Amino acid sequence: MNQQEKIYSIANAEDLGWSFFLLFAEADSYALKLIDIEDGHGGELAGLFISRLRELASSIIDSPIPPISTADGRSGGFYRYDLAEVPERLKFGIDLLSKDESSILPGKIARITDAKALLVLLGRDKERICLYRHLFPFSMYRKKNLYECVASAGAAPSRLKPAANDFLRLDGDFDFLYLDGEMYTVGTERIQKSYGFSQAILAEAQKSIKAIAECRLVESLSKLEGRVESGDVRLAKKVVKAVGTSKVLSGMPPERVIEFTKKNKFYADKFKYSQDGKSIILSSIKSVELFLRLIGDDYLYSELSETYYEIIAKDLA
Repeated sequence: MNQQEKIYSIANAEDLGWSFFLLFAEADSYALKLIDIEDGHGGELAGLFISRLRELASSIIDSPIPPISTADGRSGGFYRYDLAEVPERLKFGIDLLSKDESSILPGKIARITDAKALLVLLGRDKERICLYRHLFPFSMYRKKNLYECVASAGAAPSRLKPAANDFLRLDGDFDFLYLDGEMYTVGTERIQKSYGFSQAILAEAQKSIKAIAECRLVESLSKLEGRVESGDVRLAKKVVKAVGTSKVLSGMPPERVIEFTKKNKFYADKFKYSQDGKSIILSSIKSVELFLRLIGDDYLYSELSETYYEIIAKDLA
């Protein structure tokens, strides 16, 4: 049973157990607190997340799960997180699956609006999934300046009264899924904005640059290294994606690649070469980005229209 099938199996199992946890920032660390749900409403809340999980499971059951390092820019998608660095608060989902949930005691909460994330543990026996939902400010409401509408008896008009508690709005959506020690992300937009993804991708880009250097295609990578070290996340993502999906770097002789760039209609006359002609000189960011497209095999030639196309995704036919 692959991971897609396992997610589907757990999502559609009967009598799923559930537990809810809130993640809070405390000093220089984070704390996870078990949350008690008022009688009769826990199952209703769990049902929102189970319904969304079932939708996701049905959509991915027949599709491979690509690593996030090869995310191709298409919106949505379901990816396996394969970067070496994991933002600290995202590790709690993996930790939660590896321990007995009863070891996490209910904790008193001063203000629910201080919570950073909601974690939902679903499953039965040893088959469990953890869902992680980032809590944005717009999903939480403090009681200050918040009013409840109170119905009056008989013909008396309804009244507004100040809310007695803070409110948390949930709809069943989640950002991450954890299963068998692996972390998966639902789409890429939110992780890039909210979870310290930039530092993780910059660190991964440094490793990717080393992989490029080992292939002896380029005379110097200083131009690329300088931009990544300066924090150019846009370029770093291109580096990680190009290297992660590259068939050019995986065993193709460097002399064959160099010869291809000199004769190919698209690349001819666009690169500069070393004096011996055996390596490419990357003297500008334009040449760096062109080189990344080369190793990423990002151009498609149509024999029918005799036209080159730049492609985002490389789904095999």
